[in-house]
Amino acid sequence: GLSSLLNRGIPDSGARYAASEVHPMALTREFWRANLTLWRDREGGLSLAVTTIFWGVGATLQFAVLRWASDRLGLPLDRSAYLQVAVAVGVVAGAAIAGRWVPLARARQMLWAGVVLGLMMPVVASTSQLATAVPLFCGVGMVGGLLVVPLNALLQHRGCVLLSAGRSIAVQGFNENASVLAMLAGYALFMARSIFRSSSRRRIFSRLSYFFFRRAPPNSNLILEFLVYSRSGMSVKCFSAEEPMSSLISLL
Repeated sequence: GLSSLLNRGIPDSGARYAASEVHPMALTREFWRANLTLWRDREGGLSLAVTTIFWGVGATLQFAVLRWASDRLGLPLDRSAYLQVAVAVGVVAGAAIAGRWVPLARARQMLWAGVVLGLMMPVVASTSQLATAVPLFCGVGMVGGLLVVPLNALLQHRGCVLLSAGRSIAVQGFNENASVLAMLAGYALFMARSIFRSSSRRRIFSRLSYFFFRRAPPNSNLILEFLVYSRSGMSVKCFSAEEPMSSLISLL
């Protein structure tokens, strides 16, 4: 609704395009040719690859950040979302800087921001303090804005030259959304396998523990020692055969 009202204020460019066929097969062939045309162009393919990967990774990291904040910083879900806000603020700032000082001719020179963005990931992952994480996430967003805005402008420019504005946006939207779906599917599969393996280890460990405890002779004072790994280090837990199984399983 609001975007439609704002679009009414855009003056007519005067560009007129030939009518497209409406048959589904013809539309599919036309779209596929437009997709190949943009990918095969040197600047168009480069900018399309960068924006496609960027938005796919960005969508996946929105979920990964929530899990990381819970595991690493011990934050609840509502407070973990503030880290996403910090990234968004950084993206807005980076986009504003790029729009003001990066001309279209220098868009390819902003690829350095992608390298910096990759190097910042392990730095962010290694932090354990919220006060440090917030400015780091803001910096990640700023670098991301500096990267994606100039290359998105380059992509729109090449798409308008090679195809048309509408076809260029359609190709870009298709590839970016396909990237988002593929990367989120991969993340979901990874998380599902991680949960399955953790559950399997719990079952195996509890069954072995049950076997040892039940086979212990009465009043034998059998003591089992387990090495327990946690974020704070390694510790040793001791359990006797007289203790309930729930206390042992709570280790897992």
